[in-house]
Amino acid sequence: AAPIALARSDVIVDAVLGIGLREAVRAPLAAVIGAINVAARPVLALDVPSGLCADTGKVQGIAVRAAATVTFIGVKSGCWLQAGPEHVGRLHFAALDVGMEASAAPVLRRIDDQLRSASLPPRVRDAHKGQSGRVLIVGGKPGMSGAVRLAGEAALRVGAGLVSVLTAPGSVAAVAARPE
Repeated sequence: AAPIALARSDVIVDAVLGIGLREAVRAPLAAVIGAINVAARPVLALDVPSGLCADTGKVQGIAVRAAATVTFIGVKSGCWLQAGPEHVGRLHFAALDVGMEASAAPVLRRIDDQLRSASLPPRVRDAHKGQSGRVLIVGGKPGMSGAVRLAGEAALRVGAGLVSVLTAPGSVAAVAARPE
């Protein structure tokens, strides 16, 4: 009866388990989470999707796959780590206006527009590559050049001005295929 009721719902609100989960989800709650996942309905998870460790993002046996999650008081690191992003969906934060201890330092810090703009000065329009940061990437033994090539491309895409790759002679051709 419960799976039929879930399938007929317009939305499912997941508040089965809270943030203290440290072990695998046991029956009958594992069956409830499984039914939520197969119901093919949008799921809104409260705080963290049930079955997801709020600290590590590890799935504890089975976890709800939410379309959106509203997390309260503080953003749980598990929403960003391991399988967390696959289960959280779109993440929303509700502070609930409760005071946090001044000494409670966050475990993680997300790089948002405010932190980025405070850390990186704006680039002037007529800047050249020598004014926009230099990156040296070392690696890529013969036959293993993919990581250094990808790292070089990533450095260019995020705005490094001059990217150099120091690699084994057998890897030069693979890295030089993208000469930028």
